[in-house]
Amino acid sequence: VQERVRAWVQPDAFLHRVECFGPVLGVMRARDLDHAIELANAVDYGLTSGLHSLDEREIRTWLERIEAGNLYINRGTTGAIVQRQPFGGWKRSVVGPTVKAGGPGYVASLTGWNRADAPAEVPGEGSAWDGAALPAPVERLVAVAGEAWVRDAVQRDDAAWRTTFSVGHDPTGLRSERNVLRYAPSDALIRWDGREPADAARVVAAAWRSGGSVVVSCSRDARDDLAAAVRAAGGSVVVETDQKAVARTRAAHGGRVRCVGDVGPAWRGHADLAVFDGAVTGAPQLELAPFLREQAVSLTAHRYGAPWAPALAISADLESGVAMGARLRQ
Repeated sequence: VQERVRAWVQPDAFLHRVECFGPVLGVMRARDLDHAIELANAVDYGLTSGLHSLDEREIRTWLERIEAGNLYINRGTTGAIVQRQPFGGWKRSVVGPTVKAGGPGYVASLTGWNRADAPAEVPGEGSAWDGAALPAPVERLVAVAGEAWVRDAVQRDDAAWRTTFSVGHDPTGLRSERNVLRYAPSDALIRWDGREPADAARVVAAAWRSGGSVVVSCSRDARDDLAAAVRAAGGSVVVETDQKAVARTRAAHGGRVRCVGDVGPAWRGHADLAVFDGAVTGAPQLELAPFLREQAVSLTAHRYGAPWAPALAISADLESGVAMGARLRQ
């Protein structure tokens, strides 16, 4: 196979904007790192991105701002390994309501789920929940729902957020390479059919917990108390047709929608929409998923066989959640 290199590709040219799966390399000029990140993020795709740098500040800037699902630092950008670098992209490099292949949520995403009664979780040995009071916006949503399962669900959300979704995870523990899976907020429209306010309140609480925008789109006027609770959580409620909601999802919510209740035909058949339409449950792993994006970071942690201190510091911050900065709701 003949490989080709095209030098000095211009911004917005075909080879810049289109994801080419072939033996071709386009080379672009950038003024500095900020400009390079701008050029990389300008494309509609976000599968894999890589950086070679020995400047810790550059690496941290790039990690904070690059828009791709698999990030590679000071190593090759191919050969993702199950569990070590769960694979899957952002933006148009992912299709449908799925999660990273080979990651901890992958099997759960391959089937349907229904809510089942579960014993309420209480503080104590073996419990992730420490009994702390719920944040005021979430407490108001629970009150509007008026059902015990919603309170239990948001308590589980809070515990899962602190132990799983606001921190990074490196299950392999390699000394020569750090492989951290982390989560970033993702805007997703909440499309509600207006029939089960407890379901809507539970999903709104999950969106708030995840740190993205909270927008509830309805085909009819929402109950006043629920609308007030959404606004208290910093969100908004809009009344619109399915067609307008589809357009809103594309324009402002990254093509992601969490449907609560019946899903109309207007939502079907769009390759650029990720429609999360399963039954509303109390499981954080299912209900936080529409509002979070997974990102796998692979970082070479040595220089010529000796531990490289900047890589160790960066990976420690990735695992603690510090590296996500303001992008995660604390």
